[in-house]
Amino acid sequence: MFGKEADGPDGPRLVHGILTRDDAGVTTLDDWDTLGMRATQSRTTKLDHVVIPDARIVRFLPVGPNADPFIFALFANFLTLIASVYAGIADRALELAVEAAQKRTSLKNGERPTRPTPTSAGVSRMRPSPWMRWPRNSRRSLVTSTRAPTAERAGSAT
Repeated sequence: MFGKEADGPDGPRLVHGILTRDDAGVTTLDDWDTLGMRATQSRTTKLDHVVIPDARIVRFLPVGPNADPFIFALFANFLTLIASVYAGIADRALELAVEAAQKRTSLKNGERPTRPTPTSAGVSRMRPSPWMRWPRNSRRSLVTSTRAPTAERAGSAT
């Protein structure tokens, strides 16, 4: 929980504390049914005269920008979670685009598939990017070097 205490000992300050769903006055409403986001389970939480015990107050911070490690951890965690959602959307979009491209046919070529064969346009010479993500359950690995590090090479780098 995050809030602002207007009458702190040194003026206004931000308060960070922890609530649990079992605390008195905390109610979770079953009102989330947004297309495409159902699995997030982002429901409305209703707070009715909830008090956080002193033992669960995590931080008091001054109002305004702050370099506190707790704030950094909150934002880093949040941004990682949001990025994972967009990465999942991008993965699925790529899967759908590849599937659609493989189904295309060409009127010029007698309605044969337009996807390249391994011998056309240098496709056989293509190497996968080490950053490419392979489909789930793929047995392909992204090994970029078959040489194991040795003490000699590790020592020569210094």
